[in-house]
Amino acid sequence: MTQRRYISVWLVLLSLALLQAQNASAQSRMHLGKAKLVSPGVGWATVQQYPNEAPEGSSLYSTCLYWTQDNGKKWRDITPPHTSLQTLSEVFFLDSSFGWVILTETGLEDNNMGFHLLSTRDAGKTWVSLPVLQGTTYKLMDGMSPSEIFFSDSQHGWLVWYWHTMNSTATSLLATADGGRTWKRLPDPPGAGPLDFTSPRDGWMVGGPENQVGIVRLNSQLWATHDGGVRWKRAPMPVPVDSPEQGTYLITLKFKNKRDGMLAAGVERTEGGATFRFVGCVTHDGGKTWQFYQFDALSANPSIGDKHIFWSIFDRDTKKVAIQKDDHIIPFTLPIGLFPEGRLSYADFVDDSNAWSTYFNGPAGMVLLATSDGGKTSEIITPPLPAQTPLLPSQH
Repeated sequence: MTQRRYISVWLVLLSLALLQAQNASAQSRMHLGKAKLVSPGVGWATVQQYPNEAPEGSSLYSTCLYWTQDNGKKWRDITPPHTSLQTLSEVFFLDSSFGWVILTETGLEDNNMGFHLLSTRDAGKTWVSLPVLQGTTYKLMDGMSPSEIFFSDSQHGWLVWYWHTMNSTATSLLATADGGRTWKRLPDPPGAGPLDFTSPRDGWMVGGPENQVGIVRLNSQLWATHDGGVRWKRAPMPVPVDSPEQGTYLITLKFKNKRDGMLAAGVERTEGGATFRFVGCVTHDGGKTWQFYQFDALSANPSIGDKHIFWSIFDRDTKKVAIQKDDHIIPFTLPIGLFPEGRLSYADFVDDSNAWSTYFNGPAGMVLLATSDGGKTSEIITPPLPAQTPLLPSQH
């Protein structure tokens, strides 16, 4: 009787071990992708799902899109309908209702890619296909692909197209005034972004220098437009540097209105091209004048809140990531129970209190964290791992 009981217990333990191994294997085939706060507590996240037979590092995967309106307490699957040849490549949500996604289609003839734009007015409950991106409607250069989509309101948006090789680059800009149903090609912009519009007419973009010739940095100059992107004017950016040999590059920007904006920049030293200095830039007159602060770090990824820039700083000695508000380190408390040797990644702030960040939790993979008090506390809000997402039959 005792021996039979031991055998039963052993079988139960073996079953639990096999179940855990299966769960771990299933999790290893699914990876947390991009995640973005739209407003406090409201945002989206993607989960990439790989077929069981796909080798590690394979580009064969499907992407599920999730939506939350209570800071991750509940997630809703809002993945738009797509075929097995289409991958979710770009996502932009204006607010808690309006959003747009771009599907990239591979497997077409001559190794070309197709692009499909879909929009929603109800936070992903329903999607409408906007076939304007199919084909060569705008006579864009072969090989171009959409690199950024941005809307200032539910009707006015911009779409940046980008192409590059080792020796050359090209960018194009499209604009819509009807929510994406029709698009107009504008004169080629001064760069590939990022860009930010505060109204249908007023916008800013990171680009290259004026009258550029040959191979130049595309992110060394700030440009402004006040006619919706038809014409761009260079905005002066006298970022402080120690010597003329140092190169300044702009990382990200955010404007509240025509006058108030912030910009994050880096200063690249010539020896080995390593970056050691980062600069926070603030303007209150539309970019005519700027105030600066700067600090040194091995690497830093910026996120712009309401009044401050938050930097995710990688420390050379501890091999950890710390959060810095402007030029002061702030505490970012991790939830109890996370893998102690894990690593916090880029923290994305939507204002000065609310942020999401991914955390590499050792063997358990990536988890998504949220804070609503500027990092004093945080909680795990990882969206659920999806079941195998049904795909529509391929049209090719």
